[in-house]
Amino acid sequence: ASLTEVLEDWIFKLVLPNYRVAEIGSGGGRVAARVASRVQHLACFDVSAEMLRAAEKHMSDVPNVSFTKVSGDADYPVKDDASFDFVYSFDVFVHMDLHQMRRTLGSIYKLLRPGGCCFVSFANLLAPKGWRRFARQRHYTVGGFYFVSPDIVKFLLAKCGFTIRQLSTPRT
Repeated sequence: ASLTEVLEDWIFKLVLPNYRVAEIGSGGGRVAARVASRVQHLACFDVSAEMLRAAEKHMSDVPNVSFTKVSGDADYPVKDDASFDFVYSFDVFVHMDLHQMRRTLGSIYKLLRPGGCCFVSFANLLAPKGWRRFARQRHYTVGGFYFVSPDIVKFLLAKCGFTIRQLSTPRT
């Protein structure tokens, strides 16, 4: 799916203008720039100070966005616990092993207000395009691009306290 399709189908339908929203792994602000105008406040978190600087520069004229460097998958400011209506993470979990995924999902759960929801994307090994990409990456051992299955995602989400509202269906 294209970024526009993901935003329309998974993020824009779920956020309201009065929402406080967090993006985990905001990178250079590609997604944040499109979300910020639709919400009250957008908090961008990333492990890379360089990417956060790029995002700040990209969105220097957007007043309702904050940028916070985190040092790891469970290092979010306590002041932000239970303060977001919606949290999303797009194309970030592909850079995490299962342990990091679990810790980051736990952090997302803590960041959400009661009744809040989130969107997270994963690389599905069982999808036709997922398998083809995986097969092309034979030179990787540890690191690189991490794939999971829908069952693993469901299991991790349940263990972190989430209730799944909707899962996508892989496209061929």
